[in-house]
Order: sequence, then structure tokens, then C-alpha cells
Amino acid sequence: ISWISSDPQTIDSEGKVTRPSSSGEDKNVTLYGIFEKNGYRIIKQYQATVLRSKTDREAVDADAAALLVPDADYLIHDLLLPKSGQNETTVSWQSSNEAVLSSDGKVTRPAYHDGKSVQLTLTATVTKNQETAQRQFAISVPEMNYALDGVASASTNGASSFRAIDGKEETGWSPSEGDRSPYLLLELKNTQQIDFIRTNASIQ
Repeated sequence: ISWISSDPQTIDSEGKVTRPSSSGEDKNVTLYGIFEKNGYRIIKQYQATVLRSKTDREAVDADAAALLVPDADYLIHDLLLPKSGQNETTVSWQSSNEAVLSSDGKVTRPAYHDGKSVQLTLTATVTKNQETAQRQFAISVPEMNYALDGVASASTNGASSFRAIDGKEETGWSPSEGDRSPYLLLELKNTQQIDFIRTNASIQ
């Protein structure tokens, strides 16, 4: 197989692409694929459009729009924050709460207190030469889970019971005296969400 280009300065026969400058226009190029075997030859024609390079303003706007922060509404893992964009831009990050989410993406969840999440803003600044664009992301970082490490079971009278796997009966257990319907906070194995379960319960 060999190739011929109608515009080798834009796409050469080896497939190298040179985009027009930002002041130029998109270019249409015809590529001819020549397929040969045992004296037989077939020529196929292909059309390609090579887009001009973006201006610095277009580059920062495009790369800022392309940024994503996964799980922003329930962030429990560190983030891998990009330092550059597809259009030769640089990206820097700034967190409004470095203690919970650092500007390099490290997440430090606060200790369990009242089950509320910490709300913060993560700001990305995209730069190319003298042009900049910013993108802000609303982030929610939940507190650490307050959960019993155990298995639930049902007794013969239908009431629920709970046994701590590690044998420590008081693990995560703090009902008020005389409370026969305490709240148990259980971390389910197949979800990141935490469910509040109100039940008559006991530690065995």
C-alpha cells in the first residue's frame, strides 16, 4: 500500500498532518490509497479536512469547556487533575478548602460529625500565552462513614439484631440509655451511599 496526497504540505504521504495557522482556513485534502498485489492495482480515494489551528482565545475556551471533575457531588477519592489541554494550554487548579481537597487533587474527608458534606469550589485556570479562561466546579465531600463492621440477621421474633465481626460489642454503638429504637448506620457492600436504618436492635 502506498499513498499520494493532493496537498503534501498539509498531509504528506506518511500521514503527517500540519495544520493551517490560526489566521488561515481549514483545508480539504484528497488522499489516494494505492493497493498492489501480484501485478494488480486498485486506487481508492479519500477526502480529509484539516482544521486550522485555534487562536489562543479559542484554545483556552475549548480546553476549559472540555474539563471534567468526576463524582463532584459525592467526592471520596483523590482526583487526577490535568495540567495541560489538547490545544497546547496549561491548566492550574485552586481549591477553596485545601484541608479537604488540595489543589493537586488529594481528598481528605472530615471525621464523622453530623453526616453533612463539606461544600467547596475547585477552580481551573487555563492559560495559553496571554489568554486565560477559568472554570469553576462545585464539590461536595462527605464526612467519613460511621458504620458498624458486621452482619445483620433476624431473630425468631422478627426483631433485627447485629453482631460485630471483630467481636467488639461496642463497635460504632452509642444508643442513649433506654432507647429501644436506636439508629444504626450501615455501610452497604455494593454502594457508596449510606443508609439510616431505624430498628429494634441489639448486639450479640
